[in-house]
Amino acid sequence: MKKIIFKTVYVLCIFTLVSCEDNDTTQIDQIQNPLIGKWNISQVGHIENIGEENFVIYEDYVNECGNDNILFTAESFELNTFYTENDNCTSDQINGSYSYGVNNISLQYEQVVNNETIVVEQPLTIIQLTSNMMEVAQPNETTGETDFTILIKE
Repeated sequence: MKKIIFKTVYVLCIFTLVSCEDNDTTQIDQIQNPLIGKWNISQVGHIENIGEENFVIYEDYVNECGNDNILFTAESFELNTFYTENDNCTSDQINGSYSYGVNNISLQYEQVVNNETIVVEQPLTIIQLTSNMMEVAQPNETTGETDFTILIKE
């Protein structure tokens, strides 16, 4: 009986050691940093006052030119936006680095303004984050209000 138990434990140990593959590292990275992957914008929202209470009202995000998205790697991000210009679809891409905290993400990237390169830091507040859905809020510098976005992971 002791020999059977010993052999079973031995075989399980061997399978545990042999099962480590390259994709195991990717899975561990995604567990440690759930942002890693491509996120597509699904819904956008704003605060609306109904009665005496504020509610976040969401609507489906529709873009006829393409699916705006953000791709996170372990150290960087790539933001892809699509829009219509002169009746043609076009796109922009922003690349930079980011930092990730328990309830926030800070995107850092360079932007040229008036022929001068400046570093932009864009804060996002994480409202909800699961393995395939992220809800964030960010200040809108144009309106002074808070914008809300729901992203779905591919």
